[in-house]
Amino acid sequence: MTNLSVPPQGEIQQTEEYSYPLLDVLFESKGLIIATILTFIVIGSLYAFLAKPKYQADIVVQIEDTPQGAISKGVLGDVSSLFDVQSTGADETLIMQSRLVVTTAVQDLKLYIDAQPHYFPVIGFWISKFHTDRGHGLSHPGLLGFGGYAWGDESIEMDTFDVPQVYESDKFKLTILPGNRFEVTGSDLDDAVEGTIGTEENYATAAGNMRVKVANVHANPGTTFIVYRYSKLDTIQQLQNDLIIQQSDKQSNVIAASLQGEDPLQVTKIMNEIGEQYVHQNVQRKAAQAAQSLSFLTKQLPSLKEQLQQAEERYTKFRNEHGTIDLSQEALLALQELSQNQAQIVALQAKRGDLLQRYTLEHPSVLGVDQQIQVLQQQDAKIAGQIKGLPDLQQDAVRLMLDVNVDTQLYTTLLNSSQELQLVEAGATGNVRLVDTALLPEVPSKPRKALVIALAALVGVFFAISMAILRDLLFGGISDAAEVERHTGLNVFASIALSKHALKVERTLAGKAEGSRLLAVTAPNDAAVEAMRSLRTALQFAMLDAPNNLVLFAGPTPGVGKSFVASNMASLISTANKRVLLIDGDIRKGRMHELFGLSRDQGFTDVIAGSILFSDAVHRDVAENLDLLTTGSLPPNPSEVLMSSKLAEILHLARETYDFVVVDTAPVLAATDTELLARHAGTVLLVTRAGSSKIGEIMESVKRLQQVGARVPGVLLNGVNPNRGRYGYGSKYGGYRYFAYNYEPAKNAKGK
Repeated sequence: MTNLSVPPQGEIQQTEEYSYPLLDVLFESKGLIIATILTFIVIGSLYAFLAKPKYQADIVVQIEDTPQGAISKGVLGDVSSLFDVQSTGADETLIMQSRLVVTTAVQDLKLYIDAQPHYFPVIGFWISKFHTDRGHGLSHPGLLGFGGYAWGDESIEMDTFDVPQVYESDKFKLTILPGNRFEVTGSDLDDAVEGTIGTEENYATAAGNMRVKVANVHANPGTTFIVYRYSKLDTIQQLQNDLIIQQSDKQSNVIAASLQGEDPLQVTKIMNEIGEQYVHQNVQRKAAQAAQSLSFLTKQLPSLKEQLQQAEERYTKFRNEHGTIDLSQEALLALQELSQNQAQIVALQAKRGDLLQRYTLEHPSVLGVDQQIQVLQQQDAKIAGQIKGLPDLQQDAVRLMLDVNVDTQLYTTLLNSSQELQLVEAGATGNVRLVDTALLPEVPSKPRKALVIALAALVGVFFAISMAILRDLLFGGISDAAEVERHTGLNVFASIALSKHALKVERTLAGKAEGSRLLAVTAPNDAAVEAMRSLRTALQFAMLDAPNNLVLFAGPTPGVGKSFVASNMASLISTANKRVLLIDGDIRKGRMHELFGLSRDQGFTDVIAGSILFSDAVHRDVAENLDLLTTGSLPPNPSEVLMSSKLAEILHLARETYDFVVVDTAPVLAATDTELLARHAGTVLLVTRAGSSKIGEIMESVKRLQQVGARVPGVLLNGVNPNRGRYGYGSKYGGYRYFAYNYEPAKNAKGK
C-alpha cells in the first residue's frame, strides 16, 4: 500500500497571478453595454436618415505622349516637339489642383456667393425635398405665415453680391417682396435695404459700399433666402482642399478628379469647369512657349536678311572685278562642307539663345548644344586650313561664296521656322485629353446608411466596452474573498452570493406588500442562505472566546446589505433552537421593522429615553424563537442618544435574556453610532459588498472599530456574483465560483 505524504505547509508555494476578468466585467455590465450600443445605433441612424445627402461628380483626364514628326524639322529642330508640355502624372495632379485652374472655376461660377432657401430647422430640408421630388412646385412660405421658410423647390440666382470685407462670411437674409422686388437684412446693416430683381443695386454701409444683383428668383413673395458672401481666396483654398485628384497608379497617365457637395447640379458644373480650364491651360502653356520663340526669331530675321544682302553685294562686286573664276573640285567640296557647318553653327547658336530664355547655362540641353557647336567649329578650322592652300584669288572667291551660301541657307531656314512657329501658336493642341466629363449624379454618395449604422454600432461596442472597463477600474470594488484576505489580513467568514430572491424581497419591501420578507423564510434553499448557514457554524466557533453573546453587524458604507445579513442571520440562529433578539440599532435610517410589517414606534430609542420598558418594546415571536426591537422614534441627535448610560443596561439585560443578541447598525464611515454600540459587543462582523466596497474602506472601518476596543474577528463578503469566474479567468489556484445546490424532499414510491 502506497503512503501519500503531505509536504509541510512551508513548502507549499502558490504563485500569485493576476489576470483581468474582462469577460466577467463585460457580463456584469451587459445592461450598460447594450444601452450604450443601442444609443450609438440610434444616433447613427438619425444621422444616416436626417443628414443632408452629398453627391459626387467626377472627371477623367488622360496625359498623352506627343506624336513625333508632325511638323518638319527646321533650325530649331522639331519645332512642335520642342514646345510640347512634358510632365508626369504627379505634376499634372498638382496643376489641376492649382489656383491657375481653380480660380477661374470659382470666378466663372461665383462660388464665393452662397444663396440657399431658408428651411425650417431639421425637417424643413426633407419636406422641401419630398415636395420637389413629387413635382409640387412652389410652396406658401413661412410657418403659419411667419419665418419665411421655404417648403418647395424655391431657388435663387445671384450675379453680384459684393460686401465690405468685414461683412464676409456673415449671414444675410434676402426676402422676396411683391412687385419683383427684394429686401436684404442681417449682419451689421443698420437698416434693411431694398432693390429690384434683375437690376444691380448699390448701397452705402458703415463699413463701405455693397453691391447686389439678383438675376433670377423662383419663389413666391415672402420667401426668405440665406445669403453668404465668402472671401474669394478662402473659397479657392476650400475648393482646392475639397478636390480629390489621384492617379490610377504611379506609372499611369490617367488622372481621376472628383468633388462632393450637397447640390448635385453645382458639383457637376464645378467639375466640368475645372476640366475645361485644365485642358485650356495645357494648350495655353504650349502656345505661350511657341510665341516666346517666335518673338525671338522675329527679332533675328531682319538682321539676317540685311547680312545676306551685304554678302550678295560683296560677291557681285568681286565677280564684276575679276570675272568668273573656276574653282577646283577640292575647293568646291570645302565650300559645300563649310557652308553646311556654318549654317548649323548659326542655327545652334540661335537655338542656344532660345534655350537660355528658359534654362540656365548648366542645363543639360544648353550643354549639349555647346558641345555640338564646339565639334562643328573644330571641323571648320580643319577645312579652313585646306582652303589656305589654294591660290589667293580662289581663296577670296571661296570666302565670298561661303558668306552668301551660309547667309542664304540660314535666312531661309529661320524664315521656315518662323512660319512653323506661327502654325504652332495658331493651332496649338495640348497633350491632355478630357476622357470623361462630369454627369449629373442621381444617387447620393453620402451618407451610406448601412455603412454609417454599422460604423456607429462598431464605435458603440468599443465605447461601451471601454466604459465598462473604466467604470470597473475607477469605481469597482473587491471581487472575491481572496482579495480581501490578501490585502487586509482579515479572515472572510462567508461569501454570500447575490440572490435573485433577495432582489425580489427588496422590491417587496419597497412596495409594502404583504407576507414574509426574510430570504431565509421565503427561499431557505437559496445559495445565499446556505452561505449564511456556514457563517452560523463559523460564528459559533468565533464566539468561543468572545466576552458576551452580542453580535454586531456593521458596514463601511451604505448599501452593503448589512441589514439583510443581520436579519437573516438572526432568523437562521433562531431555527437552531436558540432564543434570539434582533435589534435595529441604525437609529438614523433603520428599516428592519418593514421586513416584518411592523411600525418603528416604541422601540430602541424610546427604551433608552425611558419612555417605555424594554419588555414592552420588544415584539415577540416575529419568527420562530425570534424577537425584534425596532429603532423607535428617530432622534435628531443619534450619537448623543447612544452615549446614554442607559444603553449599557439595556444591552446587558438583552444579553441575559436571550441566547444571542444580533444588532444592526449605521455605516461605520458615515456615522459614529457603530463605534458607540461596538464597545458593548462581544463580536463585530464587518459586512462588505462585492463590486462596490474598497479595501481602503474596510481598513479604515476596522481601524475605527479597534480604536474603541471592538473585537473584529472577520469580514463578510456579501453580494458575490455567482457567475463571476465562469469564463475561466485567473490561475488554476485562484479561480472559483459559487453554485446553488438545490434539493427537493424525497418522494415516496408512489410519487406523492
